[in-house]
Amino acid sequence: MEHNITVILPDRSVRICYTPSENLSLKDILADNNILLNSDCGGHGICGKCKVYIKNFIHDDISDPSAKDICSCRFFPKEDMIIQIPRESLLYSNIITESGSSISSNIQSTVDRDSESSDDSDKPCLTESGELYAAVDLGSTTISVSLLHNTSVINTDTFFNPTLAYGSDIITRQQAQAKGRCDEFSKLLKDSIRTSLVRLASRCGSDISCIKSLCISGNTTMQYFLYGLDTTSLSAYPFDAETLNFDLYGLDGINTVNVPSLSAYIGGDIMSGLYYINRRFMQQKRSVNKPFLFLDLGTNAEMVLGINGRYICTSAAAGPAFEGTNISCGCAAIPGAINKVRIHKSRKHDYSFITYETIGNKYPIGVCGSGILSIYSQLIENNYVDETGTLTETYFESGFPIYIAPPERNLYVSQKDIRELQLAIAAIRTGIIYLLKKGGITVNDLDSIFISGSFGKALDIETLKSIGLLPGADRKLYNKIVLTGNTSLEGARLLLSDCSSDTEDGFASTASDVFENIKTSCNEIILATEPDFNNIFLANI
Repeated sequence: MEHNITVILPDRSVRICYTPSENLSLKDILADNNILLNSDCGGHGICGKCKVYIKNFIHDDISDPSAKDICSCRFFPKEDMIIQIPRESLLYSNIITESGSSISSNIQSTVDRDSESSDDSDKPCLTESGELYAAVDLGSTTISVSLLHNTSVINTDTFFNPTLAYGSDIITRQQAQAKGRCDEFSKLLKDSIRTSLVRLASRCGSDISCIKSLCISGNTTMQYFLYGLDTTSLSAYPFDAETLNFDLYGLDGINTVNVPSLSAYIGGDIMSGLYYINRRFMQQKRSVNKPFLFLDLGTNAEMVLGINGRYICTSAAAGPAFEGTNISCGCAAIPGAINKVRIHKSRKHDYSFITYETIGNKYPIGVCGSGILSIYSQLIENNYVDETGTLTETYFESGFPIYIAPPERNLYVSQKDIRELQLAIAAIRTGIIYLLKKGGITVNDLDSIFISGSFGKALDIETLKSIGLLPGADRKLYNKIVLTGNTSLEGARLLLSDCSSDTEDGFASTASDVFENIKTSCNEIILATEPDFNNIFLANI
């Protein structure tokens, strides 16, 4: 027997039908209807981030304060009801109307405001001759899509990766995919990219059929997800990828070039980033042969040392702390996420007060990755943690308060949160130590340090100094850090611009040659197999 669920979203209400089942959770029912919720734990009822407010009977008032919040992944409905999904729980929705059209809503999305016009009169109109191209960065947390007219970027769209609904970390999502979700993951990703391309093209009076070529850059696992490939070989020892070249695959109906991966852990996003850094920075500075360090900080922290025209690469399991997950008050980089904190401590009196910034200047709902690093830096600077990272006795049990709004919106940083962050920083420091050792140089021999990604762009140099990201570095070395933004997307854009005059087949051939040259110049080291790895890792915590 079918039942109805009235779903109150932050921007609309919809009604969906379902047939009760002992194994069908509310989260699954919502996902079947294209409403995806956050789920750091992958549906095990641990993280609490798929929370919804619920009343058992449809005549009950959802605004009643007695409406209880539950984890939707552990609730198995049997009757008609009303639920309300808070903004922080909603990842993505793509509602199909009775007419068959779709209403897409990525509540936790951000858009590149530098390239999008809110005024229709300012929208770019493609009246002149030229070609449309599209570049995609297929990230683990967010997906960014850029539309180019000839060689100029005219619009960019950034939204959360819909597979996040199955876990914040890669391993949890790989496990979910292994349970028969290969096609489901592929459809989610392809549909989200296609919807974005349609939206971007329509903004400039065109349509998706006018896009001549598409370049996709992403890490190895995300490419497997996109094309419905089994990730078992990536998630189990010896962690070998069955394929690193995705030339045979593409987005339906569009000529697609995929940036190849180097290994299971060094993906196309890093290859694309290296192409961008060499073309935009090292060649312009005429310092191609000077040593540089390239860091892409995320759940999997990829690192590359460039030296004498060669590359030494490695990957460190930094964990999801930099993405704001596995942190008690953590959230993604969404409106309302605290991304910068300052502690003001009185010298005359035993008290302090805190100021903070949030994304979009909204009321705080959590702390994102850059905010966690900012807090840790301030705790160090103001002696609220000792040299081991242990909170002072006053805050050891309760956690350090960041935002207080009784009774339920209090945000604290706990001792466990600090330990999670220390592990992530230690993993990165250890990777850097091994890269420098293999390259035969010291950290202070580096000419440049590039930190990529939206996370990296949100950081400030003083925070990086305080946490000691670069092991053994003089403080002045931090002045050589360049926060580059999304190098994966920029590399794909640059490749499209560099090769835009080629034919479709010629473009694919040129791209293949570009990345084959990079691949042959790379040497990967596996940290876990390196001598004395555990001791060096522990020494850096």
